[in-house]
Amino acid sequence: MKKYITMLAVLLVAAGCTNDKPRPETIVEAAAVENVKMRAKDELIVKHEVRGSTVYIECFVPNYRFSSSSDTSDPKEGFIKLWIDGKQSEEIFTAAFMMKNVPKGYHTITVEFVSSATKHTEFKQTFEIHL
Repeated sequence: MKKYITMLAVLLVAAGCTNDKPRPETIVEAAAVENVKMRAKDELIVKHEVRGSTVYIECFVPNYRFSSSSDTSDPKEGFIKLWIDGKQSEEIFTAAFMMKNVPKGYHTITVEFVSSATKHTEFKQTFEIHL
């Protein structure tokens, strides 16, 4: 029995003294870290996707919240004013929404994040779509 315990101890020591250690798979490159730091500032980030005659839009504004109405007094709350081809379409109070039955052709979409307290445009982003 003593012989088996000694062999087991030697085997464990020999297995632990190898130079072939696994490398971590989660290595973060410096460029990726800089990209995250750049997006941490206040800005309007808009992602959109066109499917048929529907446009899906998702908005993200760091350090701000979407309000449930346009008349709150918190300066860090706001809502979206949506413009299509230079004409105001509607006011939106959620971060993600969809535009249904958009006519075929080229369209310019402008998304403005407006502060509910000051009623001034805080951030604005424009993009073009083709249906």
